[in-house]
Amino acid sequence: MEYYQEIADALISETNPHQPLKMVLSQLSSSEPDPDTDAGAALIHCSFGKDRTGVLCAIILSLAGVDDDIVAQEYALTTEGIREKVVSIIAEIRPGGPGITIEEERFFSAR
Repeated sequence: MEYYQEIADALISETNPHQPLKMVLSQLSSSEPDPDTDAGAALIHCSFGKDRTGVLCAIILSLAGVDDDIVAQEYALTTEGIREKVVSIIAEIRPGGPGITIEEERFFSAR
């Protein structure tokens, strides 16, 4: 929990020179949607999407008024979305070894 609190704090910290939350919100709010090109759409991507990107997206959804339970459900979908990638990573670091450990499962999940 502390790790994710640190991520959230870094997104809004005045000492962070990148100001990620401010930058993303500015970009989202300055776009005037073009019905012909969907110019108002935004794509935010990441390898896993559960840490910095996931927290940023959760904050954006929350600010947009999405119910907290739905934000949590959306975030939890990450576990399903990265399942195959996690299996591949574990097989690469321990070929022929045991499956995923409890610690690795916790690390890769997005509960």
